[in-house]
Amino acid sequence: MPHTGQWGIRLQNTATNQFAGAYQRFDLHQTSVKPVFLGAYVKGQSIVMASGSWFGASLYAEIYYTDGTVGYWNTVPNHGTFDWRWIGFNTGTLGTQ
Repeated sequence: MPHTGQWGIRLQNTATNQFAGAYQRFDLHQTSVKPVFLGAYVKGQSIVMASGSWFGASLYAEIYYTDGTVGYWNTVPNHGTFDWRWIGFNTGTLGTQ
């Protein structure tokens, strides 16, 4: 059941050593670098973080620049059991390449 809007995705594992994920690609075709806010609602039930992991219920981005470099960012990992929460970041506050 999605939080708002028309779409949602549910990911479920049956063991703590399994991982699940989904992705969506956005092509912005910017002619110059402009900040973009990336965000999503997440809800968790019994999410266990693997030792050394940094994902949990989070939003991960790979941003490909026209000069061929790539920026990688991840929101703070969410774990445990929690109700819907808004996560995200503004690419304009992440630093430069």
